Amino acid sequence: MELYSNYGADKSVNELFFDIPEDKFLVVEGLPFDLAINKTTVKEALSKFSRHNVKKEKLDAGSSFPGGTRLTMKTGTHFTTLLFDSKNLLKFIGLTTSLIDPAAN
Repeated sequence: MELYSNYGADKSVNELFFDIPEDKFLVVEGLPFDLAINKTTVKEALSKFSRHNVKKEKLDAGSSFPGGTRLTMKTGTHFTTLLFDSKNLLKFIGLTTSLIDPAAN
C-alpha cells in the first residue's frame, strides 16, 4: 500500500492518499471511516456516507479505473474522494482540504 501526504505551513498534515498498485490484490482494512481497500463496495460507501451529500460519477476510459465510480463528499473540514474499479471495489481514498481537479484521477 502507498500512503502519500504533505505538510502544511504549520507542519500539519492536510492531505492523505491511500492507494494500492493495480497489480496487487491486497485487502487493507483499518483505514479512515473504517473503509477497506479491495473490500468496501460502492453500495457500502454510499450507505456509510448517506448524510454527506455524496456526488457519484462514472469514471471514463481515460481514468485510472475505467468503468469504475468516483464518490466525492465533504466530511468535516476535509473532502473525501473514493475511487472504485469496474467491479465496484474500493481502490483509492483521498482526504484533502480542497477538491482536486477530477482530471488528475
